[in-house]
Amino acid sequence: MATQEEIEHISSDEHEEGRGQKRKTTRVVKKPVKKKQTGKKNATGSKWWQFYDKYIDEETGLQRARCKYCPQTLAAESYTNGTSGLKRHAWACPNNPDFKMKDQAEIQLTKNDGDEGGPSEIKTWKFIAENTRKAIAKKIILDELPFSSVEHEGIKNLMETVCPNFKVPSRQTIARDCGELFLEEKAVLKSFFGKSKTKVCLTTDTWTSIQRINYMCLTAHFIDENWVYHKRIINFKPIHSHKGDAIGRSLQKCLEEWDINNVLTITTDNASSNDTAMTYLRGNLDNLILEGRYLHVRCMAHIVNLIVKDGLSSREGAIERIRNAIRYIRISPKRLQQFRECAEKKEIKSKAMLCLDCPTRWNSTYEMLSRAEKFEAAFKSYDRDEPKFREDLDNEIPTTSDWESAREINQILELFKQKTINASASTYVNMHQYVREVMGVVKKVKEMQKSNYYINKEMGNLMDAKINKYWGEDKFENKLFYFATILDLRSKTRMIHVVYKEVLMVDKQAQEKEKDIEEKVQVIVNKIVDALQAVYREYELDHELESTSTSSNVEHSSQMPLDGEDEFVAKFKCGGSSSYKAKSELEKYLDDDEEKWDNSFDVLKWWKSNASRYPIVSRMAKDILAIPVSSVASE
Repeated sequence: MATQEEIEHISSDEHEEGRGQKRKTTRVVKKPVKKKQTGKKNATGSKWWQFYDKYIDEETGLQRARCKYCPQTLAAESYTNGTSGLKRHAWACPNNPDFKMKDQAEIQLTKNDGDEGGPSEIKTWKFIAENTRKAIAKKIILDELPFSSVEHEGIKNLMETVCPNFKVPSRQTIARDCGELFLEEKAVLKSFFGKSKTKVCLTTDTWTSIQRINYMCLTAHFIDENWVYHKRIINFKPIHSHKGDAIGRSLQKCLEEWDINNVLTITTDNASSNDTAMTYLRGNLDNLILEGRYLHVRCMAHIVNLIVKDGLSSREGAIERIRNAIRYIRISPKRLQQFRECAEKKEIKSKAMLCLDCPTRWNSTYEMLSRAEKFEAAFKSYDRDEPKFREDLDNEIPTTSDWESAREINQILELFKQKTINASASTYVNMHQYVREVMGVVKKVKEMQKSNYYINKEMGNLMDAKINKYWGEDKFENKLFYFATILDLRSKTRMIHVVYKEVLMVDKQAQEKEKDIEEKVQVIVNKIVDALQAVYREYELDHELESTSTSSNVEHSSQMPLDGEDEFVAKFKCGGSSSYKAKSELEKYLDDDEEKWDNSFDVLKWWKSNASRYPIVSRMAKDILAIPVSSVASE
């Protein structure tokens, strides 16, 4: 507190001074004005004052603080400025002996993640403002936060606690940091694409926003030299049209911007414009395998969607009645509460309440039916208790037959749901599972066609028509799916043989024998292996061209007979025709034993360990296994 101020007042009568009038002195004490407490500790009582000298600015008359270790001065009015500034400078002052310098390294003993009792390691850490800003920019990007979040009190308090000498950047600064971080990452990725021989697989999707702006997203998928799978969005821009040529030109421009010269495949949905775009790219991209024969991959998730939608069309009446009943009940809280009471009376324990579907999304229809069929008894009870229910819906309420259909449909859709989930994975490779996933769907549909149950049979016939369009034997032109299965050490060609035999046995005619099926399957497998050999020859040629310079020197020296070497052996080594033909690397791989089947088997890890054993085939595996089977990554 400020000391009491003694003020001397000289008072006198109306007489002039010097007339002998007695002069009297009055001591007046001026009490300090009480100021409203703000909750902050008084500056003079703060521990941070030990690093400063107080003084009064002569010009302003305000209190300031002068650092004891450097010339820095700070505003230090207790009720205006507080002590936060004193604290920050005390931490940051390079001459303050009580605090580390801001570029001083700190030794930390950290424990490795894993089991308890694991080894610890010593690391060094030092504060670098630029790295902290970059970390904040990464947080903004990864957590999809607005730039303004750096100006929130929470982040400011956090940084003041953990790093008092760091000044949190403004929203404008952090926006620039995010832009610079993007350019840095782009330069690194672009350099990889330019130098690497690894082929890049792409997924793309286009759509129109509610502002009527056409957008295109392009995602690159690849496996690096350490056999790690990567997914990177490399384009998200407006395009002027959804036409095929426009999409093709936009894709080509983006690939040129990123120095991508080795494209293996492009996965898209089934829009006809994408077929036109692929035709354009086949004529304008270089280094395509077999002149782009396998460039276009159709999204498995979209094909499954089309198959299911065709199948559901046969039961649209039952689905529509259930949908309308749910909509009627959900339209008001009162009706929903009455329905809950009916469910309680019928002792229905389901926690998931009724939901409506999006008619264009079959998986939401599956969810709607899955929840609703558990409440069949509640719907019937509600119908008895609420006469308006039937009347308002024109007697079109769900029947017992409709609920039976719903259960049958859900049993069928359960398989398709799981296949879609498997196909939509974008954080790990799943190309080697494609043939098993597809043929699982085909087999299920064939079994539905053979069913004695009318609903299954009708749905199966409708689904089979769509399957033949995209996955029929003569339509399944992109054999990269088979190649990926063969490059899975557990399956190779035998898995293809097994799945085709299983499907054909379901669909076989009465007069066909198992031997006939075996022969038919073997023809299919032989065609696939022949196609794989054609792709292998292209990789083999590339491998030979890369090693030409070194191999030519070795070949030249090997033609000279070595000291003590038999001249006939030397002649034998340096040439001459022979009827014996050595096995190719691919043939050796196919002849080797398969790995024992294990669901935890890591196909990339195996190829990483055996790349030196199969240098050419491993390069094929690195490219082919990176192919995404759906375009969900770009959606």
